[in-house]
Amino acid sequence: MLDIQHLTIEFATRTERVCAVNDVSLSIGAGEMLGLVGESGSGKTTLGLAVTRLLPEPPAIIRQGAVHFQGRDLLQQPLRTLHRVRGGDIAYVFQEPATSLNPVLTVGRQLVEMLELHTAQRGRAAQQAAMGLLQRVGIPAAEARLRSYPHELSGGTKQRIMIAMAIASQPRLLIADEPTTALDVTLERQIVALLKQLQRDFSLSMLVISHNIHLIRQLADRLAVMWQGQIVEVGPAQRVLQQPQHDYTKHLLAAQPRVAGLAGGA
Repeated sequence: MLDIQHLTIEFATRTERVCAVNDVSLSIGAGEMLGLVGESGSGKTTLGLAVTRLLPEPPAIIRQGAVHFQGRDLLQQPLRTLHRVRGGDIAYVFQEPATSLNPVLTVGRQLVEMLELHTAQRGRAAQQAAMGLLQRVGIPAAEARLRSYPHELSGGTKQRIMIAMAIASQPRLLIADEPTTALDVTLERQIVALLKQLQRDFSLSMLVISHNIHLIRQLADRLAVMWQGQIVEVGPAQRVLQQPQHDYTKHLLAAQPRVAGLAGGA
């Protein structure tokens, strides 16, 4: 589904160039859920945004590499093609729903705009589809929520709405960046369960980015560990977690707090 090959990304400052992603190769199969973990600043989010060239260029500079999606190198596509891919074939769930949602538009307006942009649904059909999406992600009183503004909603509900917007176009690949940031443990469990259910129901390929290994282990088929812009270890999730090979992976595991119910039954 997605094949990243030898991707190198730098950021230019006034005095130097900083390498954020260094010769990274990574792939995601059809229907596979890949977890990408590492500490803050390791390059995870940069890598996720680079898939559809969402990084501002400049200051970002793609030095080398390719991002093949369904046989096309997205780094070589014109912007009009990328506009169709973004939010269409490849959708994102960003880590801060409060800043990702437009504060002056109702939830319904934002969902309908997404549907009209990426599907053939219009008018009343789009309104009905928007309500169905809210129901699909487990939001009660969906019709009333369509009339709500983001500031009227809880953090967990906002995150569910972001997920509803992401699946509106029935994407082939979903990239979720820290999808449970700032949520309490109960809401975290609910979002994890929702992502797993959607992955099964829609046969989604999914890239889940997080600094929390014990969260990722609830989701991922395979696990990639990123450190200082490089992938230092990749393999089946259980193997990486139980028999880590790289010293950084071992340190990352040792540094993670183990929360009951979120650490594989620990």
